[in-house]
Amino acid sequence: MICFEFPLVERVRIFLRLESLFNRFDFLVTQADSCFHHYALQSIFEIMETATRSDLKTDILQEIERQKQIFIGLKDNPAVDEKKLNNALFLLGDAATQLQSICHKFGSHLRENEWLMSIKQRMGVVGGSSQFDLPSYHFWLSSPDEKRRQDLNNWASSLRPTFNAIKELLKILREGAEHHNFVAKAGIYQQSSLSTHIHLLRIHLEPKFGAVPEVSANKYMTNIRFVQATTKESKGKQIPLDIPFTLDVCKF
Repeated sequence: MICFEFPLVERVRIFLRLESLFNRFDFLVTQADSCFHHYALQSIFEIMETATRSDLKTDILQEIERQKQIFIGLKDNPAVDEKKLNNALFLLGDAATQLQSICHKFGSHLRENEWLMSIKQRMGVVGGSSQFDLPSYHFWLSSPDEKRRQDLNNWASSLRPTFNAIKELLKILREGAEHHNFVAKAGIYQQSSLSTHIHLLRIHLEPKFGAVPEVSANKYMTNIRFVQATTKESKGKQIPLDIPFTLDVCKF
């Protein structure tokens, strides 16, 4: 099954983008070749640009506190696994503590590094990070892989508390999903009775259909249309087949 995620609010959209970028960075930084480390550094720059919202930290901390209060209210529920509940509370509390310990603006310590910012600027130019454009960067890429890895992890260290907090919130969001099995008749599904205040839709689909979903949703109606997965056109044609799929409805 392939899972397609569609955030319905801007906050979750930013969360998912940051999660994807951090996951990419964490993979690239473990590799030894300098090419991987070039793109790991590029991922750090993309993380910085994605999390530019000044109120992002406040939003995350407020949502963590709200989830903590919900979990605390479940403590006397005999149907709830106390061990799992306490672990979730610990992880949320630890994530909040780490995030609160970062006093400066997100990524500001990196923006104060003139060397990094010169590289970031050149990366915005096609082919601009060639060795003759940035000889000092070429020297860094030629250093031992463990040295590069240590530098990359140091640069990303003050960004990581934000990722850890987002990771815990997305875990709660996904695990609390309502699961529904539907069939898109002639490739189209419409629903007007889904839960209100939805933050994320997750569509699980068998790859054998060669289809990708297009989602349009508001508080009145959810429309899902399945089109052909293609690498030749910007948009595939609608698939006129009945397509079974699983829909996860996620909300905080």
